[in-house]
Amino acid sequence: LKEIKKIAAETIERVDKLTAEEQEQKQNLVRVSSNFADYSEDKIKECYERVKDVQIDLNVAREKEHVLRQQRDQLELRLRSLKHTLEKAESLTMAIGSVLGFLSKQLSGVMWQLESAQKNHNLGAAMIKAQEDERLRVSRELHDGAAQDIANLIFQSSIIEKTIDIDPDEAKH
Repeated sequence: LKEIKKIAAETIERVDKLTAEEQEQKQNLVRVSSNFADYSEDKIKECYERVKDVQIDLNVAREKEHVLRQQRDQLELRLRSLKHTLEKAESLTMAIGSVLGFLSKQLSGVMWQLESAQKNHNLGAAMIKAQEDERLRVSRELHDGAAQDIANLIFQSSIIEKTIDIDPDEAKH
């Protein structure tokens, strides 16, 4: 864009100089044409040729100026569009960064909750196992102790039953 602006400025300056030169050559042609008798045919033809050459150079320079202005305008529009796209991209990048930060925090919270739930699950399983172990221990104790006590009572009853007929005092004792 800078290069095109530089070339365009140089071309505009050249157009201005050629425009001034064209006016000067036209005035010279008018002077020569009005004093037709004072100048030779070659001199008049030379004046016409100079005007024509300057006009051709001027038209070429104007066309070049026109093309350069169009290129400059297109580049400026494209540059503005790219700046706008860049601003949107930066804004979007910031938004995505914020969302990623938020999601990262939320993910950390979820991971903490999962770890907590896993610990609670493990603790619950350990508590259930401990309860089952205790229930089994109590069950064994009840079974072993009560069964022995009942067997002992049955044994003592049978002894008392047999002794009652022989020695009632001993049976009472």
